[in-house]
Amino acid sequence: MFIVLSIFFLISCHQKKAVDAPESVILVQLKAYPTDYIGKKMTVTGTVSHVCREGGQKMFVYQSQSDSLIRITTGHALTEFTVDMEGKQVQVTGIFRQLKIDEAYLAELEKG
Repeated sequence: MFIVLSIFFLISCHQKKAVDAPESVILVQLKAYPTDYIGKKMTVTGTVSHVCREGGQKMFVYQSQSDSLIRITTGHALTEFTVDMEGKQVQVTGIFRQLKIDEAYLAELEKG
């Protein structure tokens, strides 16, 4: 009986990591291995360097180095980012998507 209660106690006290819990990511790591993160939910903490003035749908965030930026884009349910966020520390959670700008992308962009 004591063994059964001990096992039950250990199992009930063991905390499981939530399946949907976002992974906290460092931008240097994200930029070094972007394919490891595509489509995954993650959290990035950093400083806002710029908010797009035309609609506020994009902002750029950096961590320790301002040359290591990531673009954050709002989703359908989010309102726009405000200019007063520039210079402030933010924590953003979302799905990572990678945009590759290559010759084919630029050619398609020139058509439209």
